[in-house]
Amino acid sequence: MVANRGHLTHVFQPSNPVAFDIKTSVQQALKETQYDGKDSMSTHEHLSRFYKTCQFCVPPATVIENQKKRRLFVFTLTGRAKDSLLSIPNGTIQTWDELELKFLERFFPMSKLWEKKHQITNFKQGENETLYDAWERFKLLLKRCLTHDLSEKVQLQVFTEGLSQHHKMLLDASAGGSMRVKIDHEVQTLIENMTQNQNRAAADKGKRGVFGVSEGSAIVANQTTINKKLETVTKIVQTLALGQLQAQQGQVQQVQHEGVKCDFCGEGHTNGECIPEGLSEEANYMGNFQRPNNP
Repeated sequence: MVANRGHLTHVFQPSNPVAFDIKTSVQQALKETQYDGKDSMSTHEHLSRFYKTCQFCVPPATVIENQKKRRLFVFTLTGRAKDSLLSIPNGTIQTWDELELKFLERFFPMSKLWEKKHQITNFKQGENETLYDAWERFKLLLKRCLTHDLSEKVQLQVFTEGLSQHHKMLLDASAGGSMRVKIDHEVQTLIENMTQNQNRAAADKGKRGVFGVSEGSAIVANQTTINKKLETVTKIVQTLALGQLQAQQGQVQQVQHEGVKCDFCGEGHTNGECIPEGLSEEANYMGNFQRPNNP
């Protein structure tokens, strides 16, 4: 075993190794999401992807599933994770279960298990977190700790208890009064439906609120045209309304004028606004009489 730039050069060899051709497409799929042993990566997510990729590899009938996984797993590792695998003495790994256990003991010890499990059982919805985002985050916590040993009932209780009061009320209302009357599968289906509907509604709202440059320019131009037309119509309506008001005022004045008669002379004016014939001359005479003579 020779060291080369910090990496071990020998190839991992389990007991009773098998050799078979691996398609290039399968090798590429195995290397797309290689695990490097860092805390930012999830061991259980890595194993889950590995299981799915293994389904696309069909070795000869003489190669059993156990042997296939032991052969392929090395392609999914890089960095210190691969170094850890290569440090295992040859011939000491009999089965895939043993290799998986070695991998988890190294990169997902009991201390990390309790840490991840604590994050699950103490789940709380964020202050501005939507129901959809909270549900997706909770499922991701479960996915990153597949050995949490929490039943479906406990998982749903932890999630719903961690929600805001507003979303608890929404779920209860959607359940017909209370989620407690529903079985576990029904509660999960209810949550899935509500979160998906919320996500679609948010996506549709985003589409309605986003426009391209050309679409935005067209909207502005159309709005300008509409505003001009509204101004013209407003002026016409105001002119018609003013003319109608003036006509009504003229009719009122005419009616008022026609309906008033002086009791003294019988003319169309109010009492006291007329001077009977003969009185006008007397009024002028009295005015001249009272006017002092000029020296």
